[in-house]
Amino acid sequence: MIPLRDARQARRAHPVARAAPAVLLGAIGVGIGQSALTEGSPVIMPVVAVTLAACAVVVGVRRPGLCLMAMALALGAAGSAWGDARQEQTRPASVTAGSISGKVRVDAPARPGRAGAGDRVTVRVLGVDDGTARVPEGARLIVDLPRAAPTPRVGSAMRLRGALRTFTDEDAPSWWRRYLEREGIAGAVRADSATPVADPGAGPRERWRGWAQTRVSARLPGERGAVVRGLALGGGAGLSERTATEFRDSGIWHLLAVSGQNVTAVALAVMAVLGAAPRRPAIVVAASCVVAYVLACDGGPSVGRAAVVGLLVLGSQFTGRARSHWHALLLALVGLLAYQPRSLFDPGLHLSFAAVGGLFLLSPGIDALARGWVPRPLAVLLGASLGAGIATAPVLALHFERLSVVGIAVNLVAVPLAAPVVVLALVGLVADALADGAGRPFTAGAAAGGQALMWLARAGSAVPHGAIDVPAWSAAPLGACAAGIFIALRRGHGALLARVGAGITVLAVGSMLLAGPAAWPTDAEVAVLDVGQGQALLLRDARGGAVLVDVGPPGTPAPAVDRLRRLGVQRIDLLVLTHGARDQAGGLADILERWRPAGAIHGLFGGSSGEADGLAGLALLAEDSVPAREVAAGDGLKVGDWRLDVLAPPAGVGGGTAANDRSLVIVARAPGLTVLIPSDAEGPVLLRRPLPPADVLVVSHHGSDDPRLGEVLRQVRPAQAVISAGADNRHGHPAATTLAALGRAGIRVRRTDREGDVRITAATLRRP
Repeated sequence: MIPLRDARQARRAHPVARAAPAVLLGAIGVGIGQSALTEGSPVIMPVVAVTLAACAVVVGVRRPGLCLMAMALALGAAGSAWGDARQEQTRPASVTAGSISGKVRVDAPARPGRAGAGDRVTVRVLGVDDGTARVPEGARLIVDLPRAAPTPRVGSAMRLRGALRTFTDEDAPSWWRRYLEREGIAGAVRADSATPVADPGAGPRERWRGWAQTRVSARLPGERGAVVRGLALGGGAGLSERTATEFRDSGIWHLLAVSGQNVTAVALAVMAVLGAAPRRPAIVVAASCVVAYVLACDGGPSVGRAAVVGLLVLGSQFTGRARSHWHALLLALVGLLAYQPRSLFDPGLHLSFAAVGGLFLLSPGIDALARGWVPRPLAVLLGASLGAGIATAPVLALHFERLSVVGIAVNLVAVPLAAPVVVLALVGLVADALADGAGRPFTAGAAAGGQALMWLARAGSAVPHGAIDVPAWSAAPLGACAAGIFIALRRGHGALLARVGAGITVLAVGSMLLAGPAAWPTDAEVAVLDVGQGQALLLRDARGGAVLVDVGPPGTPAPAVDRLRRLGVQRIDLLVLTHGARDQAGGLADILERWRPAGAIHGLFGGSSGEADGLAGLALLAEDSVPAREVAAGDGLKVGDWRLDVLAPPAGVGGGTAANDRSLVIVARAPGLTVLIPSDAEGPVLLRRPLPPADVLVVSHHGSDDPRLGEVLRQVRPAQAVISAGADNRHGHPAATTLAALGRAGIRVRRTDREGDVRITAATLRRP
């Protein structure tokens, strides 16, 4: 008879038994992921899961491989059914647009709003007592507070009044829609008033989180406090766009996301304090402190992953059994997907798990290789920085199309500097809880470290070509490169890899130092920017002049901000708004925050209330001393080689005219290049006057159906036509009839939804 212990050891030694935990966990994750990808699974999935589980029981231990396969399929089907149910539970509440007045509770740290505006917060609705909007209790909303409103703390309640809009009517990018769905955000409110009120109904988690988020940086003014709060509790709330960009471009934004380093610091600190206590009670106390710490943090995938992995490690110490870190990581991933299946598309989750994978797979080999060249502490840091950096590069390229070249070097200083900042901030928080003011010395030390990190981020981002733009498709070769490095390290080719890597680094750094600034056209150029469903055009000349016609839709920030930055625009000499709609003028506040035009903003600013929403930034012009000048037919504007003549509408056009029909119609001329920009004015309006010939026509209204487009084309006779439209927009732009008319005229058609930015110069203009 085989002893029970020997039988258990034999089962653990079986290959199927060793693989079972990973296979079964992976099957659940694949099922949940399938439900998120397909947004719906067959209703019979629960029946399939039960049937397959029964088959696995019948097969039993006699056929372990077949049993494992059946159980994996059963758990995959169960995961798919769970994912469907969970997506339905976490779907944003259904709301309707209109006025709203009611009580809300702040559930995330406030962030700076747009230029000249108040803070932006996310809230949950506690109750609505007036207004035309339909908003159920518990709905989550984004709120833009008035400029004079005080910054609210997490967990506090306030009564607000304002206008609610939904996101269903906006042609927002798909990544933005997925973000809103993940966060359960149903709409946005532009608040006219926001008054703090007492709220005895706040739960213990809200009170604890609000207290911790407020106290951890209560005595630190400005962005130093935001940096310390981000390092200790996660998130970039309170940072200006400039500082946030500096942290990203220098490669240290990850320090503002709660990671395993934070959780480990909490657990080790508690275990050190309880060093003389029995081991198991000390572990229980440490785990409780980790849970309390995580509940105080700003939420996100890195927080969930770090918490799950940290608790599993503490659990293994409690039981005395070693746990595979890969099983712990896989369990964290499945747990996060089970809680919110839509997080499958979250770049934060991808970055978090890619970084940990790099630490597990690449860092040990790089560390061992580096110890022959540098001291051991520096080798450990270099291994961690390089391992995580190499693994996350494909994710950064895919989602953000930007990589930090200086990030590896900056992290060698930033990571060891950030660790004591986290410890000091949390010790100060605990000391303040015991006696008010006792944590002041620790907070001061954390503030000094936070300021040093800000200086480091500014210095790193100021390095020429320290951050570079890359195409999304570069994620594939970067991923292949990471895999090649892993294979080389595993097979002992580290020395060869180091020589090749050093050579590539020298060549890359040398080419960056020898390269000039971002390429500027050597001839007059029109660039129709890819801003989604909207319009923004950049007119440039060889002397450095830049004219921006329209600014595209709003965003976080507006899409035009990224496109202009990629084109190397340092200043805007002239800004013209052709129309007041959100898709032409909605990004104005973000543009003004980064580029202040040399003179007045030109456009047609009067009109319907629908335009007023798109021109929200104009309400801030008077306060920010930005002049605005209305133009009409007959007016001309000149910057460098470009001259802009306004063809329509005539001066004094009435507000009763349809908004699209009142769009500015502009012909822009430079040596060798003429561009007709009709904005949203279509054929019936354009043909009221003779139209000049033009090399390039920006097709009216994003390529919408225009029965008289053929007549317009016969007058203009363009060589190329450019359509500015968003991919898969809800309007179906460009219309098939429009494309057919352009095709019959033999005109080359360019589209931002397919090409991205469309850039045309006289030299590249090709006539059929």
